Amino acid sequence: MRVSIDGAGGEFTGSDHGPGIPAGFEEKGFEVGFTTRTGPLHTGMGLPVVRHIAGQAGGTVLLANGSGGGCEARIHMPMKARA
Repeated sequence: MRVSIDGAGGEFTGSDHGPGIPAGFEEKGFEVGFTTRTGPLHTGMGLPVVRHIAGQAGGTVLLANGSGGGCEARIHMPMKARA
């Protein structure tokens, strides 16, 4: 996990060492119910929930293949002005 913060906000980046994301699946992973895994714990709800929560706060979530292989998830959250 990498965290970076600047005047515009913060970015959290998590990565793995798996096979990466097949071409065209970068957005499909955010569809409710979509999963490439089997079993009762793999419902396809995790990424859609994360994107919804981040979006409610003005943030974004992106999936991409990492430069060294695997998958990378980036969550960017904007800095909010204090009242």
